[in-house]
Parts: sequence; structure tokens; C-alpha cells
Amino acid sequence: GQISSFILLLMALTSFDFIIDKLGFKKWKFLHRFVYLVGILVLFHALVLGSHFQNIFEPIPVVFSIALIFLLILEGKRLYIYFNKASISN
Repeated sequence: GQISSFILLLMALTSFDFIIDKLGFKKWKFLHRFVYLVGILVLFHALVLGSHFQNIFEPIPVVFSIALIFLLILEGKRLYIYFNKASISN
């Protein structure tokens, strides 16, 4: 809760063109990629504390699980491409 809120606050404070120019695009992009961590933390929070997840075979947990698997596949693909480009550069 608090970690996600802090990261989202930092992202909100740095979402202005003026700040992007001051930070530089690479640092700004690095900071804004923490949105993925926030997403994972929010999903984990919902999974652990959500009352809709008491029976995992109800529609909400099933849709949640399918969406989570889909997001993990997309993120895995993005990381695969990123690390392949990084290894080719070296």
C-alpha cells in the first residue's frame, strides 16, 4: 500500500515536461517503469486481501488469473527483447 502509493506519487510529480527535461529521458523512463512493480504489488494486495478471492473458482478470481498470466507473458516478452538487445550491444 505505502510503497505503491509512494511510487505513484513520484511518478505523478515527474510527469511534467519540465521535470522530464531536468531529469533526462533515460532517468525519467527508468522511474516510470516502476509502474510494473506497482501493478504487481496492487495485484498481490488484491489477491491476498480481497474478499472475492476466497473461492478461486468464482468468475472474478478466474478473470484475474487469466489477466495476470497475460500480463506476465507480455512483460516476459518485453524483458526478453530488452536483454537480447543489451547482450547484442556488448
